[in-house]
Amino acid sequence: MDRLAIVNEGRVAGAGTPASLKGDGDENMRLELVLEPKAEALELPAFLHDAVVTGRRLIARMGEGDVAPTIQWARDLKEQNVVEEYAVGPITLEDVYLSAVGHGDARELEGEDADHE
Repeated sequence: MDRLAIVNEGRVAGAGTPASLKGDGDENMRLELVLEPKAEALELPAFLHDAVVTGRRLIARMGEGDVAPTIQWARDLKEQNVVEEYAVGPITLEDVYLSAVGHGDARELEGEDADHE
């Protein structure tokens, strides 16, 4: 069994197998949006959680049961020219890393009333 460690500034921020780091919980899916350059504030629906924005890229978690409404929401944003592209898939190790240690230019968004600036 392979084990990984997430190290941040010389300290272990997380350790375990890839599967255990990704988590076994209900929030095991992700949405990634690439926002249009001039996109205005973006209010997230309640079914998206733990959102992080890095530049024009937004990544948020959701449960498997929320995939269909998430895709519809992202499609609507694309039709409104708010996002360039979107992707839905399982949580990645990059998501785990960003969640564990953050990113210098990343901002966390909280809850349904979070805005992208």
